[in-house]
Amino acid sequence: SYAYVAAESRGLRVVDVSDPVHPQEVGSWDTLRGSEGVAISGRYAYVAAGNRGLWVIDISDPFHPVEVGSCEALGSAWDVAVSGSYAYVAAESRGLRVVDVSDPFHPREVGFWDTPRDAWDVAVSGRYAYVVDGDLRVVDISDPFHPREVGFWDTPGFAKDVVVSGRYAYVADGCEGLRVIDISDPFHPREVGSWDALGSADEVAISGHYAYVANNGWWTGLWVIDISDPAHPLEVGSCDVPGGPVGGAFDVVVAGHYAYVTNRHLGLRVIDVSDPTHPQEVGSCDMPGRALGVALSGHYAYVANGCFHGLEVINISDPTQPRRVSFYKIAGDAFDVAISGGYLYVAAGQGGLFIFGPFSQHLHLPLIRSS
Repeated sequence: SYAYVAAESRGLRVVDVSDPVHPQEVGSWDTLRGSEGVAISGRYAYVAAGNRGLWVIDISDPFHPVEVGSCEALGSAWDVAVSGSYAYVAAESRGLRVVDVSDPFHPREVGFWDTPRDAWDVAVSGRYAYVVDGDLRVVDISDPFHPREVGFWDTPGFAKDVVVSGRYAYVADGCEGLRVIDISDPFHPREVGSWDALGSADEVAISGHYAYVANNGWWTGLWVIDISDPAHPLEVGSCDVPGGPVGGAFDVVVAGHYAYVTNRHLGLRVIDVSDPTHPQEVGSCDMPGRALGVALSGHYAYVANGCFHGLEVINISDPTQPRRVSFYKIAGDAFDVAISGGYLYVAAGQGGLFIFGPFSQHLHLPLIRSS
């Protein structure tokens, strides 16, 4: 005789529909978390609260619903790095989440560190995770169950991405360009060099003596920065990436003589960087949705395709003619992708963390598990 309505910011509403001509609300469970969906089983209503997880409501008395339990999700997963048996997820407002993936069929969250601001990106090196939340934070993960912040560097701009190479962290710092941070003492990181972007430094990849900086601001392209002297980074080349201020270069990875750049509206772009002073686009693969994060393994590029599209598999055996060979639909916006130990990990916004695999360059990706 009752309908149960998930009413977003108004929580769960209970409506008496015994007289369908005159339905009337008789009870409610208010929440500040946002009620997005509801399922009923026996005496309980199970309310999906977006990035705040699952809430269990006792509705044995429809007039007075009572919350009895919850299982909060990872938050809005923006980025993921994997090291050993653990995945480290930058989960926006819920900071850094640590997920045990030793059994990929049953991932489980085991620890977290609540960053002061929204966590957007994470890199792992040794016993430390480097998290950007507008600034750079160094988190000790030697005990994955109890990560703790041990160091911090206040970047002048808004830090968006971080890559660690040797004793340095390279931070894409928005309108303040590329910042080079000495992390040889993780407790006292310090900036030793910088390169000011003519636009916005949004993503960075390191290969050899060069940093490859992607920009999706008003100038949309790829910069090549010589970092052989980390104290004095020097721009040596650039390549325009089509798309304008609403497209542009979103993510970049480098393998051999090629940089693979995602473009939010124009798919995957392949740029020949064999001559770092004259990078040039040599191939592209258009795709629907928004091409965001990218990772490489063997002859394939795996692209996180945002806006509820999923994971794209691109054959790059011939970099001048990349071609789309597989696609996997997932729940949520796929923002980033990482590969480790034969498995592929996708950070899918409010959808959480998805794991695909096992795979090789000859075997594509059945979905295993989401968390």
